[in-house]
Amino acid sequence: MRITELFTAQSIALDEALTDQEQIISRLVELQATHGNITDKDAYKKALYAREAEGSTYVDNGITVPHAKTNVVTRPSLAALRLSSPVQYNAEDDGTTDLLFAIAAPENGSLHVDMLARMMQMLMNEDGWPCELPYQTQGETVSGTGYETDAVVGRYFVINQGTNISNDIANPVILYLNADGTVVGREAAGTWEAVDGTYYMHITIDGEDYSGVFCQMKDEAGTDVMTFSAVGGNQSVWGVKYIAE
Repeated sequence: MRITELFTAQSIALDEALTDQEQIISRLVELQATHGNITDKDAYKKALYAREAEGSTYVDNGITVPHAKTNVVTRPSLAALRLSSPVQYNAEDDGTTDLLFAIAAPENGSLHVDMLARMMQMLMNEDGWPCELPYQTQGETVSGTGYETDAVVGRYFVINQGTNISNDIANPVILYLNADGTVVGREAAGTWEAVDGTYYMHITIDGEDYSGVFCQMKDEAGTDVMTFSAVGGNQSVWGVKYIAE
């Protein structure tokens, strides 16, 4: 199962003017409740607060992941909330929060562990839909003002998962993102553009349109890479460029 399948359009809210943890948690509970999998909203909210009391769920990069595992949740689900302005979610947090992903998990089962790890790989695209990055963050901070053209053009190893919902990873193809906005490869072609002043990007591959994000990060071996992750038409596309090349 893809992690993004645990979201629905009703469980995502964008650019809301909330100012403190109490308002944020209340809103996340309402978003989670749209899944119809929470039998007692007050109990789920108490479970979220209990987890915060154990230690802040702030991750980094402006992202916080409130989560609770409780018997009032009948099946796993996710909610996303983007704030109009960053807030200090917990007093002890190293940074402010403007993007939150909430996890609701049944008391029995271990899926929440995988969900937590993968929430550290999420950014929202310009359309407000979550994009899962190719790698977990290792303390990197995405550039809020975007990246120079020279930083994002070049050769990418691209994986298109299509509509496959298994955990199997598709074979990568090589595509070049060129400075003139073209995408060129032996097996596919298209166009791309970056949204000025942001990390948002759009890419068209063989007529399919995707909306996504650029993010410079490190792969599992600690190598610096430029990545993109984009979604469209119930499909997800990842791209990885090795910066040293």
